[in-house]
Amino acid sequence: MRKITAVRILVFALLSTLAICAGVVTAWLSLGHLPLGDFRGVMLVLAAIGLSWAYAVVIYRIFLKLFPLPVGEIAEGSHEEAVYHVYALFYLIFFNPVMRSGLLPIPMTRLLYRALGAQIGENTYSGGIIYDAPFVELGENCLIGEHAPFDLAGLVKEV
Repeated sequence: MRKITAVRILVFALLSTLAICAGVVTAWLSLGHLPLGDFRGVMLVLAAIGLSWAYAVVIYRIFLKLFPLPVGEIAEGSHEEAVYHVYALFYLIFFNPVMRSGLLPIPMTRLLYRALGAQIGENTYSGGIIYDAPFVELGENCLIGEHAPFDLAGLVKEV
């Protein structure tokens, strides 16, 4: 992976700031006035974290819709490289910590990977980690093994 430049980091930081601000505001507007007692602050912080992460997924998907992830070799310094770097930063900061933590039950990983762009068939789940979800298409009635990294060699579909 090539060095990520400051401009690309700034683009990611702006998108992240938008997600975090939207999460905090939504948490405050939805829970801020409820009588939650002594745990009000805890509930607001947990809601803000969860909502910020959800907004990050939405912003990530909108970003990929506007600037599709390139397939194949990427020229150094190109627009495609910039798109890839922002994509990689979303994974490094928001998604990999959740995927690698093992905190999500296997049925919830299906929702996570579908939210990240994987095409997953009916009754298919992953106990492992699916990297580069937008390039993954899984059939029906499958279970990817526990902690099995999904290798994309030869499985990348043409876009």
